[in-house]
Parts: sequence; structure tokens; C-alpha cells
Amino acid sequence: MLGREPQVTEDAGIQILCGSLDFRGRIWRLRVDSYKNATRSSRWPIVGRAPPFTDNVIRMTQPLEPLEPRTHLSVTMSADGWTDITPSSDTRTIFVSSSMGDDRNDGTSPNFPVRTLARGYGQLRNGKPDHLLLRTGDVWEETFPKWRLSGRSEQEPIVVGKYGPNDKPLILAGSGSGFRTAENVSHLAIIGLSFFAHTRDPYNTATFTGTAGGDGMAFLGDVHDLLVENVTIDQFTKNMVFQPSYGRSDNVRIRRSVITDAYNGSGIYINGVDGITIEGSVFDHNGWNEIVDIPEQRIDHNVYFSAMNSGVVVRDNLFVDGGQHGLQARSGGIIQDNLFVRNPIGMTFGIAGGALSHVGGASGEVSGNVFLGGRDLNGAARGWAIELGNIRRGSNTLVRDNIIAHDAMNTFPAIQLNIGRDIKNPDETVGLHDVNLVGNIVYKWHSALSTTNRFVNNGTDLNGFSGLLVRNNDFQQITSGRAILHRHPLDLGLEKWEGNRYFSEDDNVKFQNGQTEMSYRDWQRFIDPSSAFTEVEYFAPDRTFESYSVRLGHRNRVGALVSEMRHQSRDYWREEYTTAAALKFIRDGFVAVKGPPRLLTTNLSSKNLAGARRQISFGFSRDVSESIDVGDLKIWSRAGDRVIRASEMSMTYDRLTHVATWTFPGMKRGMLWAGDWAVHLHAPGITSDGRELDTDWDGKGGDSYELKFTLPELV
Repeated sequence: MLGREPQVTEDAGIQILCGSLDFRGRIWRLRVDSYKNATRSSRWPIVGRAPPFTDNVIRMTQPLEPLEPRTHLSVTMSADGWTDITPSSDTRTIFVSSSMGDDRNDGTSPNFPVRTLARGYGQLRNGKPDHLLLRTGDVWEETFPKWRLSGRSEQEPIVVGKYGPNDKPLILAGSGSGFRTAENVSHLAIIGLSFFAHTRDPYNTATFTGTAGGDGMAFLGDVHDLLVENVTIDQFTKNMVFQPSYGRSDNVRIRRSVITDAYNGSGIYINGVDGITIEGSVFDHNGWNEIVDIPEQRIDHNVYFSAMNSGVVVRDNLFVDGGQHGLQARSGGIIQDNLFVRNPIGMTFGIAGGALSHVGGASGEVSGNVFLGGRDLNGAARGWAIELGNIRRGSNTLVRDNIIAHDAMNTFPAIQLNIGRDIKNPDETVGLHDVNLVGNIVYKWHSALSTTNRFVNNGTDLNGFSGLLVRNNDFQQITSGRAILHRHPLDLGLEKWEGNRYFSEDDNVKFQNGQTEMSYRDWQRFIDPSSAFTEVEYFAPDRTFESYSVRLGHRNRVGALVSEMRHQSRDYWREEYTTAAALKFIRDGFVAVKGPPRLLTTNLSSKNLAGARRQISFGFSRDVSESIDVGDLKIWSRAGDRVIRASEMSMTYDRLTHVATWTFPGMKRGMLWAGDWAVHLHAPGITSDGRELDTDWDGKGGDSYELKFTLPELV
């Protein structure tokens, strides 16, 4: 980096674009390959003009300052998805320990740490890639000083992290804010800390003093290049907030963190950020508190994006038990592969109420998400999954491959296309345009889809409506008498319906078009001609968040599984407790099945058959629970001396996995002995919808399964 502008012997208006430096004594020499002056840029030689220096070399009369030290690619991603930040050659690392530290130390050695956060902060340098590391397992009843420091670059941030092998360092912030900045701060990484507003925790009467409190992490200035990873924040008013009090922020990443129990505020409130990604995190029970909160104030959310953001990406997160919304995405963006459980309202996209809306309309994608259940809001009915509005023309906003299942309120449609009320900037709001609803599944919900009667076809203001595509969706097991509530008149010049599959146990289910109620036959004839009224059979559609909890060995409760997911951290990371694993369990249950039931799996195909001495299992492609029984499996010793009687066996069937398991309670020690065995699974006795089991996958049922195997001695 040049310390001062170099002086050249001639033509000081030249700017060097490409060249090389060498040092000779006190004189720096710059060999020029290309240059630019006030009128043109080029490479040497230049026809018709001599260079202002001999042999393309500038002689500078001022010596240059040397480059600052650099370490390339200091910030990397580990194979298991965590951020690693390697110190640079000039990094100053300050160690802080509340249990072992002394503020008379300088903190540059873990053997001689400082004690207080204030002392540690005071040892850092602005613009440098310094690291402030807190000792794991230690507790501080203080908060960080108001943060004013930046790192050097994206590859060399200033880091606040931890050292040691134990639990995260714990900041007991009480009624204060755990971390706060109102400055222009750049290149900051906060990794592996825990912030707790312990005096606001009504579940602990020993420390609870009242509801007064601050924000867990407050970014009130313009923050550029911020990473928050592996952080736990609990019980603050807002657990995290971005507010452009002194300028807009950009390039923010919030990753693999646990944000819980905020009340009188949201889990995260984001306003004035350009470029923000939230991924792999848990948001639980934010925006309300059932013990101390006033019910009328329970209007906050797990995550709340105002309309004044851009470049929003929200993926691979769990949103459970929000005060009102799991997610408010008023500025649009990419909302992908998230799991929403038991929120009064799953999410909004683009639409705003009682506030500013996104100028000119929002856009983006809502895809691959799963919405399960819901609940009331202070006794008032809620219970919808996705609400869209204020979507700009030409955006081709995509809502695809989402699953919405198991309505708990039976009051509202799963997907609502709507207009916000009491919008503060109605002249900058655009209605709903060019939205594509493709490949979604709505299952066991009150109704599938609604539009508001306030829409005006081809309107140009906030009530405008045009360009809706509804294609290849499954609207199954509708529980009310109406599948579609298209409350404003449907204009086939402005929207297209095709290839959707509808089903309700009520053969007289209605479809609303403006003021007219239509039968399915008329709906198909006039609106959705390529549709079908048919029941789609899925592999295991009754899977829930609670049943995944049971599968992992916990109680059949939402809270039992969430409690485990709250404990996720880099030092205690379990893939089966990630959102992705729970999402896969649910989505696998919604794979459509066709044809006769098929034999999919058996533990007899395992290389290690020791477990088969105690139980033998078979997995099926469809639900065969109504037909299968213990006598459908025959087991005999190939030595010819023993056939296992049905009375010596017991059979259980798991309808969520379609696995039948035989055990042997009538046998000695409850197991088969070591030796040569054979089994026969009787296909004609195992059926689904009257179709017999297909064990060889030829599309024809009735072919039984036989296998010879050898059981080993137990070690």
C-alpha cells in the first residue's frame, strides 16, 4: 500500500495501472506496464509519444511505506460447515478469564489472561485482525463496552471468540445489552459466545427481578461484513436487532446460532440491511412470554424483517412457537428449506400491515419449506402458513415445493394472497403480480388457498392483481367444505390454473369464485381443466415434529425435541438434531406411492446379523397395517429340527415408517439360537387397498419372500 502519492520525474498526471517494484538503497523504482492519464489509458509503447521516463521506469523521490502483513484465505469453511479464522502474522490475541484472569496482565498469553471484558477490549487495535478470546466455562456479570473497532478486511476480521474445551463463555447481561455498537464497524466476527438476560428469566425465581431489559446484540450503526456464528442469546427484549440509526449495514451472516425466549420484542428484528443471510439456526419461543407478558402485547415474532432490507436469504432454520409469526419477510428474498412448527402464522412475504411496505413490491422465492400445525393468538383464531402480498410486476416470485400439513385450528386457508392494512406508504405499494405457486402440498388443512376480495384485476395501485399461476399442486384432505376461496372474481386472462390434484372426504366440497360457489365439476370445466379430484397416497403423511422426537428416543412432545436442538453447538453437534434431518423425515413421508405395496428393506440383508437373533424387521412402501399379522412370517431352522410357532413371536407395526418387526418373547432368552435359518414372508396375506405385496418389484403382487441366512454366535 502506498504511503504517499509517488512523485514522478515528468508528467505527474499519470496513474500507474500495472507494474512492478524494486528497491535500491533509498530509491524505489516502478517498472510500468500500463498507465492512465486524464485523457486515455494504454500500454507501452505508445505510438507518437515518448514515455515520461526511460525504459518504462519511474524514479520516485519519496520512499514507499512497506505493505502491511497479510495472510491469504484466513477465513475458511471446515468440512462440517463451520467458519475457521486463522490469525494473521500480526494478530494480537487477548485472552480473558473471569476465573483465572487479572487485569494487571496484558492478556497476550492464555496463562496470564485479563479478567474483565473492558480490559480485554482495551487491548485491541482498530483496523487490525486482533482476536479477543474468552475462556470457555467462565461467566461474566458485565457486558462488552460500546463496540467501536473494525478488522482489516473480509479475510482478516477482528474476532470475538473463545478458547478452551468446555461450554461457551457466558455473559450475564441482566437488564443491559450484551453487545452493542452504534458506530461504523467493519469486518467483525463474533463466534461461540452465550448471552443471557438472567434477571428477565421468569422461569428462575432466584434471579428474576423484572421485565426491564435491553437487547442481546444491538447493531445500531452501519455494520459491514459481520459474522455471528455458534452464538446463544436468551431472554432479552429483542435478542438481536439491526437498526440504521447511523447508516445502513451490509454483508451480514447469522449462522448456526440458538435464539430463544425474547419477549416484549422479537427474536431478531432487522431493518436497513443490504445483504443478510440467516442459516442453520434455531428460533424458539420468541416474541412472547406466557408468565409475565401482557397478552395484548404478544405481537412479536421469531424473526422480523422490516420492508427496508434487500438481499435477504433465510435457509435451513427452525422457527417454533413464535409470538405471532415464525418469520415476517416484508422485504422478500429467498426463504428456503426452513421448518415452521406451531406458530400462529407461519410466515408473511412482501406484505406489511400498520407499517411501511417494500417500495415497488417485493420479490424472491419461498421453496422447500415445511409448515406444521399452528396455534391461537391470545385466544383468537389464527393458523395459516404463508401470506403473500405487495409482489412487484415481472418478478416471477416463486412459491414451490412447500409442504403445509396438519392444521391445528381448522379456521383459515393454508396460503393467503392478501393486501396489507393501514400501510404507511400506499402510493409505493403494488398489490400482487406474477406469482407462481408450483408443486406445493397442502394436507389436512381447513382449505388450500384464498385471495382477498379487495383485489382489483389489472389494477395499478396497492389493490392490483395479475399474473397468478397455480400449477401441479396437491390440495389433499381438505377438512372444510371449501377447497379454494377465490374471493375476488377470477379472470382467466390474468391467471392460470392447471394440473392440480384436489381431494376431500366431502364429495360436495366447494370452490369459491367471487360471489359464486362452484362444484368441483364446474371448477374443472371452467377453471382448471387438467386437474383431478383424486386422493394421492403418500408414504407416511402423518409424520410430525413430535413423531420425529419419538424416533430419536424422546417424548411425543414438541418441547422434547426442541430442547435437544437448543443444545446444538460446534462442540456438541449432532446431525440428527439439525433442521435438515427433521425436514427430511417429514418430506420423506410425502413421497407419493403407486402400484402394489412393495418390500423395501429388511435387517436380514445386513452384513452383521447379530441383531436378527432378537428381532427381524421388514419395511414396506405403503401402509399394510390393516392386513399384516404375526402369522405372515414363517421361520424355521434349516437343520430341520424346529419351526418357530406364531405363539412364540410378537409383531409390531410402525405406521410412520411402515416397518413391521417380529420379536421372540416365547423363545429362551427372547432370541433365536445361532445356526442356519430360513424365513418365508407370506405376500398374499399382506395387502394395501386390496393389492397384494410385491416382493420382486415386477409390478405384480402375491409373490412371497424367502431367504436363507446364518445367525452368528453372540460375542
